[in-house]
Amino acid sequence: MPAGTLKAGGTGLTFSFGDVIDESATPQTLDMMLNEGDKVSPKLANSTLAAFIGSTQVGAGTVAEGKGSITISLPAGSDILAGEHIVTFVAEGSGTRIYLPVTVVAGDSPTTPPVKPGLPSTGN
Repeated sequence: MPAGTLKAGGTGLTFSFGDVIDESATPQTLDMMLNEGDKVSPKLANSTLAAFIGSTQVGAGTVAEGKGSITISLPAGSDILAGEHIVTFVAEGSGTRIYLPVTVVAGDSPTTPPVKPGLPSTGN
């Protein structure tokens, strides 16, 4: 099930990682607090998040106090085709990745104003 819908030039989608609800991790959680001895050494401090559809970066966010927030969007004129896509979120520090599906819908076609014809050419 897609986590949301993106449209080129439209409103972005915001995701939060590392939140705990009712004393358990949310399904989209990411452990932002990896301490030395937690199967990694030395400590890996996640500081940023990046989001990609394929090789195109679609968002960047920050991590503070073990929680990360990121907004993804497609700029107007994006070359990402309409359809189902997987967004790859990468936490810098640990390299941890999270994958979530999104739906991309076609953006508005640019409208070109009609061109008024000029004077006829005489060929000279």
